[in-house]
Amino acid sequence: MKSIEVIKALLMRVDFWIYIVMGVIFLSGIFLCLRPVRKIQKALRKGREHLSERRPDGSYLYNQPDFLDCRLIDDCWARFLSNLEMMQKNNAVCEVSDFINSQTVIREPGHSSFGEMIPGVLTTLGIVGSFYGIVTGLSTLDLSTTETMSQSIAVLISGMRLAFNTSIVGAVLAVIFQLMRRVIIGNAERTMRSFIRSCHTQITAMLTPEAMMMQTLHAILAELRAMSGGHHHEKKI
Repeated sequence: MKSIEVIKALLMRVDFWIYIVMGVIFLSGIFLCLRPVRKIQKALRKGREHLSERRPDGSYLYNQPDFLDCRLIDDCWARFLSNLEMMQKNNAVCEVSDFINSQTVIREPGHSSFGEMIPGVLTTLGIVGSFYGIVTGLSTLDLSTTETMSQSIAVLISGMRLAFNTSIVGAVLAVIFQLMRRVIIGNAERTMRSFIRSCHTQITAMLTPEAMMMQTLHAILAELRAMSGGHHHEKKI
């Protein structure tokens, strides 16, 4: 019976519900704003490491829509490959940064608008709890007699404690979330830039008309050298 009464008393407390709302918002921010960006960062880092790898048939691993193995950006990579093939037929250049960029890697999957709002919401909830605690303490303040004054002061102190606690919890959660978000987004941006540079070096730059012409010239010169070597060998015989 006592445990039931304790639970009922807890459910009647406003600060309890403020803490619950803070926790829900904080966890929502982690799962909706931070976790997707972290997953994309891992996919880009892994993709960068496998850009130059080939299959047994000689084709590159990157030339598949699911190369990054991350449903959050698989569509972006598929559109890049489709445009790359089209541009290659027209002797034009297709940059991966048009498809893999801050908008598609961080802002959209990381629900940036919601993520930017979370620290302010947590802090505001803490302030609301503070005002509620102060108002609760002051509303029962009665200085008419010594006895009522003692009781009022006890209630006021309890309300002030609630006020300070909710403010502290809200501010701490806001700072923690903001720090986590900055670290994760910073790491994702660095990985994204490195991935784009690698794609430019190993994919885009190798498919430009100038690069393809140089490759063709090198192949012709190599063939001419091989033929010339064969002729010299025949003369010696």
